[in-house]
Amino acid sequence: MIYRSGKALRTPSLVIAGIFCLCISIRAQDQQSWIVSYKMGESPQVQQLKSQHNLIHARCIFKSLNLWQLEVSESNDLDITKSFAKNSQIRYFHKDLQSHSRYAPNDPDFPAQWNMTQIGMDRVWDITTGGTAPNGDDIVVAIFDDGFQLDHPEYAANVWHNVGELPDNGIDDDNNGYIDDVNGWNSTTENDEHSLERHGTSVAGLIGAQGDNQSQIAGANWNVKLMLTSGGRQSGVNIGDVVAAYDYIYTQRKIYNETNGAKGAYIVVSNYSGGASNKFPADFPSWCEVFESLGSVGVLNVGAAPNAATDIDTEGDLPGTCPSDFLIVVTNTDRIDEKVGPAGFGSIGVDIGAPGDDVITTDLGSSLDEAFFGTSAAAPQVAGTISLMYSLICPESFQRSLTNPSELALQMKGALMSSVTPASNLQGITVSGGRLNAFAAVTFIEESVIGNCCEIKLTDVIIQDESCLNSEDGQLILTAEGKDLTGTIQYFIESDVYDEINRLGSFTRIPGSAYNVVIEDDMESTCFLDTILTVQPGLEECPFSEFAIDHLRDDGNHTITVAYTLDEQKDVQVQVHNNMGQLLYSQLVTPDLSGIRTHEINTRSWASGVYHASILATGFRDVESFYVIH
Repeated sequence: MIYRSGKALRTPSLVIAGIFCLCISIRAQDQQSWIVSYKMGESPQVQQLKSQHNLIHARCIFKSLNLWQLEVSESNDLDITKSFAKNSQIRYFHKDLQSHSRYAPNDPDFPAQWNMTQIGMDRVWDITTGGTAPNGDDIVVAIFDDGFQLDHPEYAANVWHNVGELPDNGIDDDNNGYIDDVNGWNSTTENDEHSLERHGTSVAGLIGAQGDNQSQIAGANWNVKLMLTSGGRQSGVNIGDVVAAYDYIYTQRKIYNETNGAKGAYIVVSNYSGGASNKFPADFPSWCEVFESLGSVGVLNVGAAPNAATDIDTEGDLPGTCPSDFLIVVTNTDRIDEKVGPAGFGSIGVDIGAPGDDVITTDLGSSLDEAFFGTSAAAPQVAGTISLMYSLICPESFQRSLTNPSELALQMKGALMSSVTPASNLQGITVSGGRLNAFAAVTFIEESVIGNCCEIKLTDVIIQDESCLNSEDGQLILTAEGKDLTGTIQYFIESDVYDEINRLGSFTRIPGSAYNVVIEDDMESTCFLDTILTVQPGLEECPFSEFAIDHLRDDGNHTITVAYTLDEQKDVQVQVHNNMGQLLYSQLVTPDLSGIRTHEINTRSWASGVYHASILATGFRDVESFYVIH
């Protein structure tokens, strides 16, 4: 066995004189902040805000625009949004947003870390420097290597410790099958004592050296936990040592899934910068099989290609030729995104490139290795990137990683592989044809359904037979609420016979069928999924023969008149939604006995834009759109 080391909304400016802005302070407590633009001459209604939303503090932050910052105690975002939207004194509003300094870490040797800049880590750290899972548990990277310096000042604070185990008492305190595994596991000696070795120390620093601490370098993930596993003998590392270490990793993640985080560890990726050249899975199937098991509990695995100009597809390599979707094999690239000469390749076996041509990392003691070279240096940066990607997943994705762990793991791998920076020198000799782009991968997760989960629920469902128009048609009216209703949402219904999308949740004249309901936000993140509603149109008599909005008329004085046809004396609900699907107006109307069917809506306080008026009666709805222009 050999180690893969190789050290051989733009707002116009308004000028107003004499704007009087108070700063209203009530008392400090847990709070959230909103930015509200009041019309000129208006100001917050303090007593009303105190009673409705527990106003804590209000201050005018930009006088000539009459912009206010309102701080309230923890409250329902949707309630606040609805309240502000109905207030004719408010021009616009939005939730406050934290702004952070844009800076490179202050570690003195960071300027020498060309590799971190090349893969976009300096931009990644503006988004995330690591952290915990949505439930507050540590995100863990498992490392297998020859040994480590546990107390290295650059990453000691990030070393994972088994809090469920008491040290050196000879008892398996947490019942995980391992005795006294406080500091990870040495699969050869079957204890938690690791040899003091340079190679593992350098790998650990590339993944998890603390950044921005005015000390030496910055690892890929500043706030991660490193589960250290090791093994090996004087003659080298046996496959049995490797597999036994992976079993420890598998067990800890499996326990975590089964106990919903009460025990074990949330391990998302493992790294082993080692392998056996010129070997094939048929000869050593045990090594390859472990990756499928690890993937089944949600662990991706990063391996290093050989440090030789070898086509592993034809000449063999372990673990490179293991046919597992949960394995990512990394080759070594240089400063101009070309594969380093003595680095393995393979259009089937090698997945991606990463910089490993003389990079700076941790060494024994408190010193640095300024020329750590090879695929051993490239692979840990991929593992570190994957752990950063997991720091951005939302609660829904995290829960899926426990109930269906392999699915999320493969989605993460897909995101990483599809986010590479294309490199002509890697085309045709690697699966992805590119070099690791950490910034693109992290951004993909942040903006996708994995990281941008919505919190929306259906609050009302109306299923109606629409036999007055066609006995084979029906109607489905959906109402949702949740935090993402402050932005644009869209309703989807889909079945084997019909599908439709709209922003109001009103689906008319649809064929009878079982419909799957999906709701997405404006970033195409799934907010609501997997509800089946069955429309079964009947043959009842029509509740009325005529029902429709005839026309909408703008009188030029900020009033829209809705004229509609209804051949019976029934109450109707008149509603208006904006183009983002928010309900702005709702009024129960009793039509005039004379038969005149009109209703007036004042739009003076509404912003210019597209709106949708609807009338509802006995479960039926008709919708027309109109413009408001100020």
